[in-house]
Amino acid sequence: MIPAVGCRMTGFRRLRFVPWIRRPPSGGLNASPLNEMAAPPEAADQPGQIRNVLEEQFTAQQHALESCLERLDQQRALLLNLENGLSNRIAEVGQRIENLQNQLTNQIGAFEQTLANNLLDLRRSIIGAEIHGRLNAHAAINTLRGTRQSARLPLPLAEPTLDTTFKALEARYPRLLPIYRELLDAGERSYKASPAESLSVYDNPGSVIFRAFCLPNLRGAVLDIGCGPVGVPIYLEGYDLALVAGIDPFGCADMHPFLFVRAIAEGIPWTDESFDTLVVATSFDHFLDLSLGLREMARVLKPCGQLIAWVCYVPGMPPYDPRAENAKKLDEFHLFHLDKPWFLRMVMEHFIVLEEVNVDGFSHFYRLSRKSSH
Repeated sequence: MIPAVGCRMTGFRRLRFVPWIRRPPSGGLNASPLNEMAAPPEAADQPGQIRNVLEEQFTAQQHALESCLERLDQQRALLLNLENGLSNRIAEVGQRIENLQNQLTNQIGAFEQTLANNLLDLRRSIIGAEIHGRLNAHAAINTLRGTRQSARLPLPLAEPTLDTTFKALEARYPRLLPIYRELLDAGERSYKASPAESLSVYDNPGSVIFRAFCLPNLRGAVLDIGCGPVGVPIYLEGYDLALVAGIDPFGCADMHPFLFVRAIAEGIPWTDESFDTLVVATSFDHFLDLSLGLREMARVLKPCGQLIAWVCYVPGMPPYDPRAENAKKLDEFHLFHLDKPWFLRMVMEHFIVLEEVNVDGFSHFYRLSRKSSH
């Protein structure tokens, strides 16, 4: 046994034994200190619990989001239904407005047309009254004079016949002449089927007014170009028919109490300066060659003679040229319709306008004289 004195050494402190060193291992000799330091079971399960909580929260939020999206889809469907309903309602209102506008437009158009027709009727009545006044004055003057005009009706030439004229026109217009002949045939059939629809009968108000315009201006030997199938056109009634001759592409002499020859304006079978008065009533738009027809008319009219014409215009119609490659029939009876600007330019190459009466905006009456250059 070491004496206590020997244990006291300068500079050293007495060691203390840690209690656990003296405690025997709980796990026996094979126990490890690391096992003693392991976390308790509750601490080891805590991350899993957190993960489970988070997964539950995420799942709950996912369900909430899906529910929100479902509600949004429902709201979207409701909004689409509302939009469709509003669109249909707007379309319905728009259709009603359009129908109302169309109804108002039609009513306004009908009113304007009625007003225009009334104004035309009034204009026609005023002009008709004025022209009839001229006719009455003319009749009164002739009664006071009590004299018969000293004139002589020249006899027609043997040539050109209608066939000769057609052959000459065929040489000029080989493509257009068959179409022109077809239109003449259609016009003849129409006259035979409905003779009362002729423009030279009393049932036509324009013809009555033209009669009042034409009769006072008839002088000497008269040639009616395009006299038609009516026995005596009303604008010649009251004039001495012994001084009247008429030409037309169809008809016969037995139909008329005046001298009648089958001919057209492009080939008038009379000598130069044969007539004191020429009458053309709505026939210009039935010519094949307007220029040639106007030249022929100027040729057979005496220097102091007059051309009395009734012209129907269709505003906006293009100039007519039978030599054009696109020349073709315009309707069942016409190759063309007349428009005032270009037609008057053609007329004034041969004639001078002495008087013009605008009856209704479409029908115009003319009194013209031959230019001195012819």
